Amino acid sequence: MSKVRFFLLPLLLTYALQAQGADYFVRHGATGSNNGTNWSNAWNEMNQINYSTLACGDTIWLAGGNYTTALKGNKTCAAGSVLTFKRVRSTDSTATGAPGWSSSYDSTVVLPGMDIPGPAAYITFDGRIVYGIQILIPGSSGDGIDGGEGTGSGTSQPIDHITWSNIEIYGPACVTSGSCTGSGVVGINIMPYCQSANRSNLLFDHMSVHRTGEAIRGCGWNNNVIQYSLIYDTHNDGMQHEDIQYSNPPYQNVTWRYNKIFMSPNDGIFFEGGTGAVNLAFYG
Repeated sequence: MSKVRFFLLPLLLTYALQAQGADYFVRHGATGSNNGTNWSNAWNEMNQINYSTLACGDTIWLAGGNYTTALKGNKTCAAGSVLTFKRVRSTDSTATGAPGWSSSYDSTVVLPGMDIPGPAAYITFDGRIVYGIQILIPGSSGDGIDGGEGTGSGTSQPIDHITWSNIEIYGPACVTSGSCTGSGVVGINIMPYCQSANRSNLLFDHMSVHRTGEAIRGCGWNNNVIQYSLIYDTHNDGMQHEDIQYSNPPYQNVTWRYNKIFMSPNDGIFFEGGTGAVNLAFYG
């Protein structure tokens, strides 16, 4: 038994060293060097985050406030070195010990959207408490969360092992009045340029998606989970049906569980064309 422990200990220590990364900071209105190294010199907007500086395994702490640019996740990482975005809490000793900390930063992070253009893998976005991150979709069209569209050239980009947790997505008033324009309003749109089952191992956990035309669009999905979420208050926004889920194949090995779905008067779960859904689990 002692030999087994002796053999495992170096492996565990090596894994811990590999998993530990650097800490970076984002704070709306920061006036320092804008390099993300602490709260005083935090990146002052989401589009100021320097992804060439970030390494897999790093943690990016998000201070509360109203940001005007979308948060992007544009890194290909691996298991054991996940890139993590966290809404900061006053109980986070690493974050609160950084120069320039204020308890006011422990508040809701408000964004106009999130975008995972791809290729991207092993990224986590965590609001930490119930809807600690809020996405308020602006204007009269747009998506709360985009994924896999790449440069928009029509080439499908893979996204894999991405987790969203404790995030609220709330659409604009044009949804209720049926006066949206363009492509309408979608809560989660991980569908553009779908060519293969390459939007895989995506987890949506403790989400709230409401006041949207379509709540969720999926195509190229494989081994994805939507769980413990509120999905409700869909409307015909003037551009599309009020689906809870609209999907094109491939849409396979997807699990919906322990969600609360209500106030959706039209299509519900809608599978378009071809083989529809394959190996769908829907329960709880």
